[in-house]
Amino acid sequence: CTWENTRCFQCSLSLQVPAVHFFCGHSYHSYCMPSDGSCPRCASEALPKVTLREQREAQARNTEGFFKCVQGASGEAGVQVMGEWCKFGAFDMGRDELTGP
Repeated sequence: CTWENTRCFQCSLSLQVPAVHFFCGHSYHSYCMPSDGSCPRCASEALPKVTLREQREAQARNTEGFFKCVQGASGEAGVQVMGEWCKFGAFDMGRDELTGP
């Protein structure tokens, strides 16, 4: 694998080992990296997506809210409720749930 970047995207100095290269194409000196290990240039773009995913996962874990919605809906509205909750991942099983303890 070769990396085309010769300069750090954070400090603009020549890259030297140790350096960190991301699949997004950005490269940094290891000492120019934030402690969370994410690409500083792409983190602001990714944050809304991560926040939305976390909100959907929290919604999917809200079983009480799910049952309230299902009980309050009938017929086609009930199917729509199920579809909305599927979108949130309410019925997704993680690897741990499939294999057991």
